[in-house]
Amino acid sequence: MKRRFPGWWLKRGVLAIALTPLALLHAGIASIRRTLYARGILPSARAPVPVIVVGGVFVGGTGKTPTLEALVHELRARGLHPGIVSRGYGSAGELTPVTAGSSAAQVGDEPVLLARRTGAPVWVGRQRVRAACALVAANPEVDVILADDGLQHLALHRDAELAVVDRRGFGNGMLMPAGPLREGPARLKQVTAVVLRDRPPLPDLRRPQYALRLDIEVFRHLSTGESVDAASFRARFPAVTAAAGIGYPAQFRVSLERLGLRVAALPEELPDHFDWSQLDWAEGITGPIVITEKDAVKAERFIDARLWVAAAVPRLESGLTDLLLECIRGSKAA
Repeated sequence: MKRRFPGWWLKRGVLAIALTPLALLHAGIASIRRTLYARGILPSARAPVPVIVVGGVFVGGTGKTPTLEALVHELRARGLHPGIVSRGYGSAGELTPVTAGSSAAQVGDEPVLLARRTGAPVWVGRQRVRAACALVAANPEVDVILADDGLQHLALHRDAELAVVDRRGFGNGMLMPAGPLREGPARLKQVTAVVLRDRPPLPDLRRPQYALRLDIEVFRHLSTGESVDAASFRARFPAVTAAAGIGYPAQFRVSLERLGLRVAALPEELPDHFDWSQLDWAEGITGPIVITEKDAVKAERFIDARLWVAAAVPRLESGLTDLLLECIRGSKAA
């Protein structure tokens, strides 16, 4: 979503109420579509190996990418060989393998970041079934696929579903365009488990819930590659400016403040998937500017001595991997 997140999506104001008829239409279409898939009228194809979908009901970024990264490492530690498929936001949607050196403009910033951070095979494509089949054909060692942002992509059969929820919860609780939801909160009662990004458990959900932590441990200078640990960075630069072209920039600022940094926000938030060739937003800032690793995928082409990258390590609460392994074993036994 390249536009900025509308603030009124977090409350039921006049505009949200005025758009309620369109939101109800959205809900009706989503319900009919899900029913057609459930009854087999619309086909849902199986991939060659079990599939774990990582998605959500909230539009935009909630923490799916770090969840995928953590899952790759967790599953690999259990002896599996995961691969990742994604639509590739901003890409042409063509069936394409992704490497650490791929262009974010061609395949999307998040797939490139995942390829770099995990070393797992990554393929993008508008049709995720084709992407999954192509990935396994090119990488026969892959024995489980993680589908990025695929909760609503019902054409791909899934053996487990994870929904990621961040601090914003469900906003005003309304579907687009009256609110920020792709589907209603009740959809979470159908998933395998919920991943909580920096928030307490959801009440009355009756589904397993697991916390996701994102710990910033290292800061890397974008131009020189110099790396310093968090404590040394704080001693050197006690005050910084945060710039994040992600779904929820405020959460990034909170993470920096937890390290003891004094963090100034930009006068206007950058949109998700921000085009970092436009650096005019940084005029007048003289101190260090801290960006996310997702932003660094696109910003690294531009020389700016002020830019530092906050390298974070995602960690999932124990127990989730065991649950997913049960789902994988059940799929193979079926």
